Amino acid sequence: MGTPTATDACGPATVAYLGQTTANTTCPGTYQLRRTWRATDACGNTTAVTQIIQVVDNTPPVFTSVPGPITINCTDPLPPLVNPTATDGCSTAHITFLGNTPSGSGCATDYTITRTWRADDLCGNSATATQVITVLAVPFGPGAGEERTRLSTDDEPLAVLHVYPNPTTDRLWLDLAGYSGEWAVVSVFNELGQLVWERRLASVEAWREQVSLREAGAAPGLYVVSVRTARGVLSRRVVLVE
Repeated sequence: MGTPTATDACGPATVAYLGQTTANTTCPGTYQLRRTWRATDACGNTTAVTQIIQVVDNTPPVFTSVPGPITINCTDPLPPLVNPTATDGCSTAHITFLGNTPSGSGCATDYTITRTWRADDLCGNSATATQVITVLAVPFGPGAGEERTRLSTDDEPLAVLHVYPNPTTDRLWLDLAGYSGEWAVVSVFNELGQLVWERRLASVEAWREQVSLREAGAAPGLYVVSVRTARGVLSRRVVLVE
């Protein structure tokens, strides 16, 4: 900290530092410092001067750990969500998960799912980080793209589950022709494994079942539709778009 100098026309002048105040604080890293000095001559006349220092935090948080890229098969469940960590030089960093962005769906071709997070500090600076999940295709065999969560028996093979359109903007049609006369539980789960919609059928009578994801409160993203019967569980990933 420097010290100002002063002169007086009639004699010497002494300079005294009066202290520092903080003003216009909008967040921990952005504020204004005011430093004040007073000059006094031999006759007691005084004058004051103030130095203004503007401190601004415009540096975003820094991610210190981010989940690395992962490769899975299209019949595998999505890996659990692991949040990254971040720090900030002037305040704390708050991390928000922004969601999954798939580049495709199904099992005919490879595609990626990008998970995105944003770190914000208390001054409004932000940074983003992503994790890329590569989904490998399984383009062969009947019912490719369906996940069998329990092996079928020779006498009771699992039916084929068709879900369309995929991607969809709202409504899905489920082809339940292979479950005629059976009890079934049809469920929709979001990317975090939370139940979004479910219907229990004592006996499948209609060969098609309609589901409105929007009416169930679903937001754009990746979902899993599953059908559970006495023979096992079949599931299919679907993408809800705007």
